[in-house]
Amino acid sequence: MTAHQTIPPETLGTDTSRDEVVMSARDVAKFYGPLQALKGVNFDIHRGQVTTLFGENGAGKSTLMKILSGIIAPTSGNILLDGTPVRFHGANHALAHGISIIHQELALAGNLNVRDNIFMGREIRKATGVDFAEEERITRLLMEELEED
Repeated sequence: MTAHQTIPPETLGTDTSRDEVVMSARDVAKFYGPLQALKGVNFDIHRGQVTTLFGENGAGKSTLMKILSGIIAPTSGNILLDGTPVRFHGANHALAHGISIIHQELALAGNLNVRDNIFMGREIRKATGVDFAEEERITRLLMEELEED
């Protein structure tokens, strides 16, 4: 598993916030019974940078992402958020800390519309239930930003 970060040359030396580590994995390991899916992983995510993670099938990329997003817990090691150790107790707990994951599947639920796929598991609520109008408004803004119908 390899992490790669690229900083555009024109920004080098001009933005010190890019050096700030906002999330880290330190010595993270994950066992499924006798199978070790991760062994001593160290990984940093820096503010203002796109961070990529790539490696061969079975290298542990998905396992690490599931740990960072609270879907599964590490067997050992630490996750640090803004330098503070954190243990997420599920994806909603991670989401409350601003962490979410977009899974690699192209269509999460083919029987749902775009709005419902975007807000699946994180619906906007109001006193009477789901606020579909607000979800629709946000979805339209997002689609405009992506230049999609």
